[in-house]
Amino acid sequence: MTHSHPSLDEATTPIKVMRAHSANPAAPSQSSNQSSAKAGKPTGSNQNSFENQKLTRQLELAVSNSAAINELFGNIARVVCSQSECLALWVTQAEADGNFSKVHSLFNNDDAVVWDLVSDLGQQIIGHVRETRQVASAPLPFQSTSQLLAVPVSSTAAEVEPADQGGLASRVELVVLGCFSNQNQSSLRLQWLMGMAGQAVTSWYQQQSIQQVQNKNRSLLDTMAMIKELDLTKSTNQSAMVLVNHMRRLCQVEQVGLNLGGKLVAVSDVEQIDRNNESNRLVEQASGVAVRTGKTVLFIDGDEESGVEKLALETYCRASRIESCVSIPLCRNDGDVFGAVLLAGRASRFRDQSFAEYTMQLAEMVAGHLNTILRANRSVLQNVVLSVRQAVNNKWRTHLLIGMACVGALMATPLPYRVGCDCEVQPTLRRFVAAPYDGILERTLVENGELVEEDQLLAQMDGRSIRMELSALQADLAGATKRRDAAMVQREFGKKQIAKSEMERYQAKIDLLHQKSLNLEVRSPITGMVISGDLEKVEGAPLEMGQSLYEIAPLNEMVSEISIPESEIHYVKPGMDVDVKLSAFPFKTWTGKIRRINPSAEVIADESVFVAEVELAYDGIDLRPGMKGTAKIKTVWSPIGWNLFHRSWEAVRYWTIW
Repeated sequence: MTHSHPSLDEATTPIKVMRAHSANPAAPSQSSNQSSAKAGKPTGSNQNSFENQKLTRQLELAVSNSAAINELFGNIARVVCSQSECLALWVTQAEADGNFSKVHSLFNNDDAVVWDLVSDLGQQIIGHVRETRQVASAPLPFQSTSQLLAVPVSSTAAEVEPADQGGLASRVELVVLGCFSNQNQSSLRLQWLMGMAGQAVTSWYQQQSIQQVQNKNRSLLDTMAMIKELDLTKSTNQSAMVLVNHMRRLCQVEQVGLNLGGKLVAVSDVEQIDRNNESNRLVEQASGVAVRTGKTVLFIDGDEESGVEKLALETYCRASRIESCVSIPLCRNDGDVFGAVLLAGRASRFRDQSFAEYTMQLAEMVAGHLNTILRANRSVLQNVVLSVRQAVNNKWRTHLLIGMACVGALMATPLPYRVGCDCEVQPTLRRFVAAPYDGILERTLVENGELVEEDQLLAQMDGRSIRMELSALQADLAGATKRRDAAMVQREFGKKQIAKSEMERYQAKIDLLHQKSLNLEVRSPITGMVISGDLEKVEGAPLEMGQSLYEIAPLNEMVSEISIPESEIHYVKPGMDVDVKLSAFPFKTWTGKIRRINPSAEVIADESVFVAEVELAYDGIDLRPGMKGTAKIKTVWSPIGWNLFHRSWEAVRYWTIW
């Protein structure tokens, strides 16, 4: 239906203002009685009281059954329409500039058409309500049987939904505006009805405010109880279990998981984490998204928005048959992410903006407390690694320059250059025991490595050939003696002289054989160790006089022969200090000085070296010839950098400079 009306410039429309809280129930009742009398209906105070009580109950029921502002306005609109001939209902609120330019319909789809007809008058009434903060009404200039009513409502107690969801934008003054037909009821009753509706909206805001305060108090108490219980825990795993179970109850969700460093450590209502369980792996992957990305990731089933980071959350929700989940990072004070918490539950829960803000605040508080617990349970090595990681992440350029300066200072620090060499223990004195004469070795009594004393029997020579030769010489000597005596009797002086010469020759041989018979035993000239001369396999073999049988060396006087590489010989001089460590005594170090360096190089193990001798003092430890080890020669003092890299520099110069 199309309405035509004159402009406000052509007709003056009176606006009546009534105090919002001065609506006397008796006033609408009297007007109603008059209307009822005209209509032939019964009147009476009992009926008026009954109607007031019924309206009050309806409004109270509308307030109690409304969880959101849109639902509240819908319930209020139905009550108002049931109690009056309402043509349209609107609600508006002040914007940032203080104007009420946007009007939202509450009744039906025809409200927008009606508003186009009454918008000018409606803006005037809204302006009066804004200034007076009282209920205001005005008849329509083009239809005297209809009027506009506006009632102010304070929304200081709660926030409303965004305008794009059919609600309002911020916590400001609201105005409820209605267009009514007053043919069957008085204007006073309509004002009273709208005033009651405005009081119902204000009551709902007050209840919401009280409910929010109660929820905050309850959450605060529960959070304090959680923190108190966390303080009593003795390990990180125990703290994690307390945390997830408390957060599940505080946030009223179905499941909570805690991830630290990309590893799942606790799941609500689960005493022990099974790494092979598929459900736990999905929780770990979903919660680890916030650890990797460093931001909150939300998945709600049915939302069109998607992304690669939401795939793990979607997979977890599908497998667990949960509508929605969110992965919230846990950060330290410096912004470093050390873990994440996963909350899973109903989609309606996660669409609530207040729930999102509450979970973020709770996660921030939990992160600080959990970080303190983790620091208290970290080992020294973990603290060092974390400090290094933080130093790299925060102000890395400054730390890099400081590190380079420290390294430069360290490289310039002078230390004695030490030349590493191989060494071998050798005796200072060597005594060789030779065969005293040509003969046969009867037996040997010692072996290589055996300790012997001075004058100890080492071997025995075979004396049978000496005794046989001695017997023959003695017989020859007796024959020569007889021939001499016979020549003396016959006075044959020539034969006598020949016989005497033979006697002297035989006697000399006999004396030599006697001397050999006294030297059949080979004895040690000194106390020491047999370092060569294993003659067990040559027993019974003939020996030549002067042939070396044994080599014996004393153990109390040893030298270390160190092999100095040819590339390092120009840094080494006689008299330099040397530290010697032998493989047989890894916890013992001998010190000495270089006594002499062989002037010519030797090839040892395919390497050209110069052999130097270092005396090793005897300290009660019996060193054995042939013991090997390493030696460090302390040369001139040089910077550490030169000590480490001079070989590379010399190699470059050798191959590039001729």
